[in-house]
Amino acid sequence: MHSTLEAHDWMLILTGFVVVLIALAGNAIVTAVIGLVFKSIDEKAKKKKAVATPATPVSSIPQHTEDPAIAAVIAASVAVVLGGTPHRIVSVEIPNLDYSRSGRSEHFASKVYVPKRNR
Repeated sequence: MHSTLEAHDWMLILTGFVVVLIALAGNAIVTAVIGLVFKSIDEKAKKKKAVATPATPVSSIPQHTEDPAIAAVIAASVAVVLGGTPHRIVSVEIPNLDYSRSGRSEHFASKVYVPKRNR
């Protein structure tokens, strides 16, 4: 049971391979063109935004925080991370932890937890 490939079999294999390569190249071209379109749209929006927005101070610490030292530390860390680009801190708030606490307590309540005693 030794089978050999005929010439038309090789042509069929080669044709299928070429069709796959053409489809992949077409997908690459289409995605590259779409990327260029979105990049040009983004650049136009940045130009429009740069003209429309006035310059903001490099750092402004919100005055309504409870501890000004915390706001100063946050403002300094943001300035370091952003590398001197203009930014403004609008507010510094302590997050509400009620949601995570209720989920944690519900999870713990669903488990049967019996501590092992040292004997």
